Amino acid sequence: MADNQPTLPFQEPQPPERRVQGGGKFVEDAAVIEAYQRLRSTRKVSKELGIHRSRVKPILARNGILKESTQNAWAHRKAHQQQLRTERKAKGLCRYCDKPVTINSILCDEHLEEYRRKKHSNRGKGICVTCKNPAEPGLSRCAKCLRRLKETRYERIRARAPEGTCTLCFKNPVEGKFKLCNGCREKGRTRLAMQRQQRQEQGLCDRCGRKPRTVKDKYCENCYCAIMASSHLGTVLDGPAIKKLWEECGGICAYSGRKLTLGIDAAVDHRVAITKGGSSTIDNLQWVHEVVNQMKRNYDEAEFLEMIADVYRHRCQK
Repeated sequence: MADNQPTLPFQEPQPPERRVQGGGKFVEDAAVIEAYQRLRSTRKVSKELGIHRSRVKPILARNGILKESTQNAWAHRKAHQQQLRTERKAKGLCRYCDKPVTINSILCDEHLEEYRRKKHSNRGKGICVTCKNPAEPGLSRCAKCLRRLKETRYERIRARAPEGTCTLCFKNPVEGKFKLCNGCREKGRTRLAMQRQQRQEQGLCDRCGRKPRTVKDKYCENCYCAIMASSHLGTVLDGPAIKKLWEECGGICAYSGRKLTLGIDAAVDHRVAITKGGSSTIDNLQWVHEVVNQMKRNYDEAEFLEMIADVYRHRCQK
């Protein structure tokens, strides 16, 4: 019976068509190619066929429609940009163009101004310029990015500056307790003097250079509160808390009820003196008149008010 079976014509086996799996189904290469030629967008192709873009790009690159996958192209562009930045940095040029950098910066004047505008814009929006998370009040970065930036700067200085070498130019030796050499300190003083003169002519704050000077004809309110925070709380990051304390009291002395003016007769007082166990926290601070602050000295509130009452009774009895 095996001899009576009809013989079938020989068929050469065909290679299996390439298929891509996504969304619980198989999609042929031809369908992907046809959709891309019609839509000219890998995003639209992945949306129409219901597959991920990471599966569409290799098919197009394998069939010669794309020169290479977009991921490889992005990696090549990133490596090329990093190489350009390294070469420009070695030549003392801006990392984004071929212009010379400004003093104590890695950017030229144009890109530095663009960065400052972006920083000022994000500060108004309350978002961090690095991670886009909510920024610290009045600042351009969140607390996490500020701490990371500070640590990175210290690590960079410790890694690049040998013992007894300037932490700015990393070449000249320092003298005494200074961290900068004489040349860098002189450049910094000259730059700071020119910057202050320019801001004074424009009527801007000496410290930030963005807002008009309203306190002591030198600082804006934010910068003055940051200075007061640095002297009473140990860090300028608590400047917004000092300003909030000023807004809550309405510019009125906590003891005399007189109207206060920043930079003239307003002073920050400790409710409980440091010498008597008081803490340097925002809860232990209050805005008072400068004369009242001098009179209070290191007395507690109860002791000070009792002293004022004794003075008043004694004067009224006469």
